[in-house]
Amino acid sequence: MFLHPWILLLGALAIGLPLLIHKLTQPKPTRVPSSTIRFIQSAVQQRRKHHRLRDFIVLTLRTLAVALLTFALARPLIGLQRQEEPVDQTRVVRVVVMDLSQSMATRIRNVELFERGRPLASKKLGYQADLKADLILAGARSRAVFGTPSTNLPALQQELAAAAPRPEKLNVQLALNMASDLLLQESGENTDIRRELVFVSDFQRSNWANANFSVLPEDTEIQLLSVAGEETPPNLAILNVSTQGRAEVGQELQLVVDVGNYSSTPRQVQVDIALGDAVYQIKGLCSPRSRTRLSDKIIPREAGWLTGEAKLVGINDALPVDDRRPCAIEIRQPPAYVLITRQPANQRPSSSYYLERGLLPVEPRDTQNSSRLVRLDPDNFDTQVLAEADVIVLDHPGRLSLEAIRHLAALLRRGRGILYVAAEPIDATNLRLLSEAIGEGGQLPVDFFPPALTERRQDLLLTEPQHDRAPFSIFGDNLNAAIEPLRFSGGLSSRRKENALEDDILASLSDRSALLVVSSHDSGVLAVFNADLGSSNLHQSPIYVPLLAELVQNYILHRGQGNEERICGEAFDVDLPAETGSLQGLKISGPRLQTESLGSLSQEAYGLVWSAEGIDKPGVYRVQRQQGTEYALVVALSPDESDLRSLTSEVLQKRLAGERRIQFNTIDHTEATETDLIWTWLAIACMFCLIGEIVALKLFRT
Repeated sequence: MFLHPWILLLGALAIGLPLLIHKLTQPKPTRVPSSTIRFIQSAVQQRRKHHRLRDFIVLTLRTLAVALLTFALARPLIGLQRQEEPVDQTRVVRVVVMDLSQSMATRIRNVELFERGRPLASKKLGYQADLKADLILAGARSRAVFGTPSTNLPALQQELAAAAPRPEKLNVQLALNMASDLLLQESGENTDIRRELVFVSDFQRSNWANANFSVLPEDTEIQLLSVAGEETPPNLAILNVSTQGRAEVGQELQLVVDVGNYSSTPRQVQVDIALGDAVYQIKGLCSPRSRTRLSDKIIPREAGWLTGEAKLVGINDALPVDDRRPCAIEIRQPPAYVLITRQPANQRPSSSYYLERGLLPVEPRDTQNSSRLVRLDPDNFDTQVLAEADVIVLDHPGRLSLEAIRHLAALLRRGRGILYVAAEPIDATNLRLLSEAIGEGGQLPVDFFPPALTERRQDLLLTEPQHDRAPFSIFGDNLNAAIEPLRFSGGLSSRRKENALEDDILASLSDRSALLVVSSHDSGVLAVFNADLGSSNLHQSPIYVPLLAELVQNYILHRGQGNEERICGEAFDVDLPAETGSLQGLKISGPRLQTESLGSLSQEAYGLVWSAEGIDKPGVYRVQRQQGTEYALVVALSPDESDLRSLTSEVLQKRLAGERRIQFNTIDHTEATETDLIWTWLAIACMFCLIGEIVALKLFRT
């Protein structure tokens, strides 16, 4: 069988041309009575055998060259197992899924994987009798062209021709679920239907590891067409840009860049980070097949949002688009504290006084560039003062109103940090109501309740501190000696909840009650210190101020440092900071003129929310009031798309098949290229025949 059989007819005619030309040009001898002619005839007679051998060799090589060239042009299909087209009249419903994820933009020999897969998908959408088909363009959000199988195959071809890879991660299961719905639409009364699913992809491991084909109808014929190369192409990528700690004006800040080296060799890299008007340079060695964290220290000079981009310099890899990544950092003024307490400021000594001195050990000289603390009476609950606070501290607040508790819960959900010093029995009620108001956003690891009348909570020892975590880790080997003289009194009894995270309990007391617990609630953090500072001796210890500072910096000021990211193409809901204010006058802007929707802003019960079905382009997107930036959000590529390793056919056909029969083909498979190798060898043999003819003529001195 041949790909171009009509060429064989032309070849048969061409094979006879050398013989025909030889016969036509062969000289015919004539008899002339001459002694000279007889001498020449005698010489020719002596060399006749020599000439016949030459002619035989030359004609054989020439004829063989023409025959080989004919077969090469005809493209023999020797050894190819062609899939026979069905001869029956069964109706076919075919769904072709084209992977548009970012990894499909990978280049192998300067050709995108997507361009390798486009003709494969196009062939499956070619004309066939009794065929209905639809095309799914699959990314983070899959889209079916028609939403139902159709005979309008040219329109599907046009959609495929206009498609291109998008900066998204492939949601495989969403595409399979959509394909299942399309395949089932043609069921009805007619059961004589053959269902086919064709998926063209690179079958990237990070996307396909949890695929489940069992959602497809059982009789579906599944064909997976892989465009991935035989070997994983090397790639480097910037996976994340962040900061460690709170970014404050004039304070040293550690800038961190995560670089992924998805190659087999170590690579020396240089990352240029443009933030505002400044450019920072970080260099380092990235180990093979790993994620390396590079860092440098900077000192921000102005408050506000710093936006920009980090990029790898001098890198030529398989996926250039992930060599750069947008970034945004919010530089803040030193933290503002609000202390909610019923204890008067002039009451000294008191628990609230010790707490104030621990938070602000030095009286601020410059209120603009220094931390500040405002006392707030629970009976005069000022929401505006709370909105401007970075940390809310409660100590001896008495019974809080339900309105105050709801407002604290809303601030906590929106990223505020709260430190609650539980010293009185009423604090157990406040904490329970606060936990209920927060809802499913997160729960404390213990239940606090008032101690029994017979329970004596005095002179308790600090036990079971987590040595390797803040705030205790800074004391190193001196921790045990530092906490040995500490004695704690007051506070609440506690009971550990089932399935509670043990890491959330940072320290306990000698009566087995919790001393310090930390729990995340949506975007904010709630820390509970279970003791009365006024009747304990912690404030007399040299570890008091650094212990409190570590607790605040590492947990309570945990709220987003401007490093929050969303992935391209994926839906999101973002709570805007409480200080954003009212909805009026706010607008969303992007890095370029936008044609797609950037989402919407809405006023919810606990504040402003930015919602979007997904943003298609990476960059920094801002919520602005006039020309000022109230909030900045980074939309970036999924780090998973940078790891270009593909799953093997065995994993797809066995472990993930879901009891479905799967046919797996790859564009680089040896069986698929065997025929092409045959015609190339035929062409090479033809060339050797021509060279052999020249050599023969040389040897016979013709």
